[in-house]
Amino acid sequence: MNQKTSIKTLAAYSGLAAPLATLYFPIYIFLADFYVKNFDIKLEEVGFIFLCVRLFDAFSDPIMGYVSDRFKTPLGFRRFWIILGTPLVMCSAIALFWPDAKASIDSSYMLTWLILLTVGWTIIMTPYFALGAEISSSYIERSRITLYRESVALGGTILAAVLYSLGKNDFEGMKYIAMFIVIVLPLASLLCVFLVNEE
Repeated sequence: MNQKTSIKTLAAYSGLAAPLATLYFPIYIFLADFYVKNFDIKLEEVGFIFLCVRLFDAFSDPIMGYVSDRFKTPLGFRRFWIILGTPLVMCSAIALFWPDAKASIDSSYMLTWLILLTVGWTIIMTPYFALGAEISSSYIERSRITLYRESVALGGTILAAVLYSLGKNDFEGMKYIAMFIVIVLPLASLLCVFLVNEE
């Protein structure tokens, strides 16, 4: 009989979902309007940028899955990639969510940093989801692990909206989201990597 997954492991694993969800939500809800309103970028350019990103995802996701399935590191197959992707996501989040209001920012800036963010996101998320299925071999425990992860992710989504609403303007709201990600993401990544074991 499989041992029940400890609360410590569940918390360490699912905790990473909070900053990731806080990051993901504003990309598709706030980011387009933020750049169209405040910088010299047209709405159709933003639409094209997001199309390019989604097409890029179609290739990057299976490649990352292949890499994390076949290359074992001292931290196992999954956890090393979470550490590797974290700095890239942090830098990209700062660039996208906390830009200089006085800077001359065009569509190439948004495209570059959104692609880099997507690369970091893929490096983290693909192994992270796979790790959830490898914490336990029990179907019931895997369902429990997924429930914890998705519950925390829902909380992260709500938190993103709250942080944004706390700002006096959209620049300040986006800055609060970036600050949360930069502070919490590395801590959550380290806890997940060092407190969660692959079965």
